[in-house]
Amino acid sequence: MGWTCQSSITKQQLVSELIQSSWWGEEFIVVNHALRGGTLYMCVEQTARKVAFIAVYRIEVHGGEICYKDMCDSMGPCYYDCPIKFIDWADNHEHGAPKSFAEEWRQKVRDMAKAQSPKNRIQFVPGMVLEHCGGQYELVRELAPRQGWTVIDKSDGEIYRMPLKFMNKSTVVTNERPEKDSTFQLQIAL
Repeated sequence: MGWTCQSSITKQQLVSELIQSSWWGEEFIVVNHALRGGTLYMCVEQTARKVAFIAVYRIEVHGGEICYKDMCDSMGPCYYDCPIKFIDWADNHEHGAPKSFAEEWRQKVRDMAKAQSPKNRIQFVPGMVLEHCGGQYELVRELAPRQGWTVIDKSDGEIYRMPLKFMNKSTVVTNERPEKDSTFQLQIAL
């Protein structure tokens, strides 16, 4: 499961090449595709055997070359931003490979999409305590839009900036404002 690299080609040229029938062979059809950041997702159908799967290509630049790593949903990729309509498509078609990894991966994609849905997003407020990577952090104040929050590490009182991407992956420990006013402590520390 290594990387395949090509020089003298752009990312867009590689994507155009990967979605062509000539890349896959006569028996395969790329039904749909989507590029999400550095990950290309494709709904692929093998017409002769009535087999369908989601192909996943991770695309990165290494040393000036465009490199890709290919896998399919039955390999349990670690990328979960696949369009839900692709998951629905794959669920409605025959699948030739063992389903356990594919089904588990598809469920993780659905869970991630549900967690990132605007109606399920957490409304952060000062005083809220989040748990992230084993530590607990109290939210003090919001920084500029999409810059995260100033937080206090509950274990040692240190002040940090927590990016929104970490906050969104955290668990809410409490929504209540603590008895001690942490905002006041922050102002004194600054």
